[in-house]
Amino acid sequence: MFCRYWIVLLVALGALVSACAPAPTATPVPPPPTNPPPTSAPAAMAMTTHIVATPNDLKWADVPSLPRGAKIAIIEGSLAETGFATVRLKFPADYKVPPHFHPVVERVTILSGALNMGLGDLLDASKSTALPAGSIMVIPPQTHHFVWTKEETIVQLNVVTPWGITYVNPADDPRKQ
Repeated sequence: MFCRYWIVLLVALGALVSACAPAPTATPVPPPPTNPPPTSAPAAMAMTTHIVATPNDLKWADVPSLPRGAKIAIIEGSLAETGFATVRLKFPADYKVPPHFHPVVERVTILSGALNMGLGDLLDASKSTALPAGSIMVIPPQTHHFVWTKEETIVQLNVVTPWGITYVNPADDPRKQ
């Protein structure tokens, strides 16, 4: 009982002291800095709408920088302009892309079929890895590599742009044939 009396008295005293204490002076908080957006923001960063696309929405076109038969569908961005791009590539069965490299990191997700990928300056199928649908590969810039298919294969490419392709053997470049 005696203990309860002191607890009640201390709580009441604390409330009284708090009520009589002067209110703290408010320190104004400056607003967060407003930085204007960069004037040359990459296309993906300046994006103001969302993109929803089903496979039937994609518009396929020939790819001049790849051997005949490959098709490309641009989902967002431009491979030639500064920014970011998401594209799909469709390779027919028994297709080969000779050894080549890119100036930027290449992120490739295999959506259907299987893509065989190898490293080096010669296309040697025995030195490649089969990547089934669902696989992903991330290739550092300037990495010499090649790809080939046994069946129709669709991949999604996500890259910072501008993107490009340089063939190890210039005679393999279809733009020069």
